[in-house]
Amino acid sequence: MIQMTSIENGAHAKFVSQLSAAIAAQAEWPAFEAQLDLKEAYAMQHEVTRLHSGSNIGGIKAGVTDPNIQKFLGLDHALLGSLYGSTQHKAGSCIPHLESRMIETEVALRIDQDGRPLAIAPAIEFVRLKFSRPSDMSAPNLVVSNLGTESFIVGEFQPWDAALEDIPMILRQYNEIVNESHVSSALGGPVPAAQWMREEALSRGFEPNTETVFLAGLCGVAVAANKAEFTAEFGPLGTISFMID
Repeated sequence: MIQMTSIENGAHAKFVSQLSAAIAAQAEWPAFEAQLDLKEAYAMQHEVTRLHSGSNIGGIKAGVTDPNIQKFLGLDHALLGSLYGSTQHKAGSCIPHLESRMIETEVALRIDQDGRPLAIAPAIEFVRLKFSRPSDMSAPNLVVSNLGTESFIVGEFQPWDAALEDIPMILRQYNEIVNESHVSSALGGPVPAAQWMREEALSRGFEPNTETVFLAGLCGVAVAANKAEFTAEFGPLGTISFMID
């Protein structure tokens, strides 16, 4: 528990409220003034998420899975955030365009109590970072802001099979390939991703169960969410199509 004076506590509560409201309104985020460690940042993230979504949590996501970005931020591991249940779209949706939104091609997992994959599904995540100052970009501040969680799509789950460990993934904007990767490019693939995400979630104050949806992180590169038709192909897992307009 973070120990603060009444003045600090008031500023903390005000900032959490402002940040949650800005995320919900898809507005620029307030300036980050507090110096936090990751433990404090995760505690604040859970407060932001509760203010935004109450009990309607759509799952848990991995972010900052690229080792080069981790090194830049002074990390040696990925980070976690929550999905907002109210922002889940169905495959085939037409989604209103929003400036600075990015598209991430991912897979979703359900994980057993021993950290092993139970099921896998194709997934798309929409991410939007809206720091008001470049200097606010830091690992703790990313955690507090829930890693820029915006919205997401999860396709149909299939029972886990080792043959799905390294399937190809292609994202097309109209007919042009804009991202091409493999499932193994995020956190080493579904098996190590499942183990790490469950253990990390438990250590960071999340409450996963076997029905929790885990997004295992960006495969390949993030793509600008331009006004266009998109189709993501996931080999034997099928496809997810959507439009940005």
